[in-house]
Amino acid sequence: MVGLASGVEEARRRAAELDPDIVLLDVGLPDGSGVALANELRRRGSRPAMLLTSADPQAVPLRVLERSAGCGFVAKIALADIDLEPYLQS
Repeated sequence: MVGLASGVEEARRRAAELDPDIVLLDVGLPDGSGVALANELRRRGSRPAMLLTSADPQAVPLRVLERSAGCGFVAKIALADIDLEPYLQS
């Protein structure tokens, strides 16, 4: 099953409804931070691998990524070229 959310509030609801295996999460959502949302979902016991993305390839510094609940970061321009399987193993 695939879900889509346009912001933090909707993403919270959709994650609870769908119980996804993987979440592709933009770091710059209109109503908040995708990095903060990933951390929140993890604290709440959510289990999905959360892959962070942005149109800006430098949007998430390595030190921030390492401390986040995100399993990785991929710039949007590179999304079509990646294999998601390794992220599911995280």
